[in-house]
Amino acid sequence: MRTLSFCAVLALASMIAAAAACQASGPRVAAARHVAAAYVAADTAGRWRTADSLVNWRGCDFDPATDYLQLTTAARVSDAAVRGDTVDVTVEYDVLGRAWSYDRKRAGETNWRFTAGRRTDKLVLHVLPTAKPPIVCGEYQPNHVALSQMSKEIAHMDDSSRTALEQARRSPR
Repeated sequence: MRTLSFCAVLALASMIAAAAACQASGPRVAAARHVAAAYVAADTAGRWRTADSLVNWRGCDFDPATDYLQLTTAARVSDAAVRGDTVDVTVEYDVLGRAWSYDRKRAGETNWRFTAGRRTDKLVLHVLPTAKPPIVCGEYQPNHVALSQMSKEIAHMDDSSRTALEQARRSPR
């Protein structure tokens, strides 16, 4: 029986890694990254139906929606890795904290609230670039709204929430 030498195993591993690197930059990956960028653009603009339309929710047994918005200062598509026929695309959001609203009839004009909580949210979108819709069901929460999209809501925040938001905006990461 022949045994592989350490050098042969190392050479084989480096060829596999090189093939994966080539595969991670091909047209399929570019298409998956484009889909992820479209998801992020719709999500941060507050167009949840558009973001949701990119996800295949059939067969999901959960609802990832939240009853709050995650105020986001930046979002980016970072890594992509090929896994079989799926491309796993990592999306990162820089989040200041959470905002939510109370019933305006009960709370009055200042029905929006904010709680600070700086963090980076990382989601891995499982993308089948040629499928319609292209993102496989997952725990994706399209509630990362860009701070720039929240001017109307901020105008209806109570004083303590506005103060907390201003402090979160000024504090370094």
